Amino acid sequence: MRGLYYFDLGFMYWQSAQYPKAVDEFKKELEISPGFTPALYYLGDIALNEGDASGALTYFQSATARNPNCLDPFLGQGKSYMRLDRAYEALRQFEHAALLNSEQPDVYYLMAGAYRRLGQTEKGRDAIGKFQVLNDRRHYRKLRPGCKHQR
Repeated sequence: MRGLYYFDLGFMYWQSAQYPKAVDEFKKELEISPGFTPALYYLGDIALNEGDASGALTYFQSATARNPNCLDPFLGQGKSYMRLDRAYEALRQFEHAALLNSEQPDVYYLMAGAYRRLGQTEKGRDAIGKFQVLNDRRHYRKLRPGCKHQR
């Protein structure tokens, strides 16, 4: 069987919101490639979508430990912290994500929410302004976030 078979299948299930099947496939991929960042990320995303912010955080933390240059797991950690009402920790993750990719508009959108929750409305407005500029630019340049996934 070619590499990433289970991940590819899990990703297809994830795209169609068949989360239990996706979880099974991502876990099979991790049996072959422990610490495979994309599988960890999507397991975290599924946990977060299903309301398990603590479980999601565990997966995202594993992904960032394995691949500290990948943006998406840091955003996932931040979202998890926001759901756990830990806005300060969320903001730290979003700020780190901005260091990894300052051209990614989603970073600033999420950062704005953390600033607002912390009562820092002016910084929140600044972050939304940056989001709007980058988001408009992205529509023209078709920027895609991502990272080189390590096995």
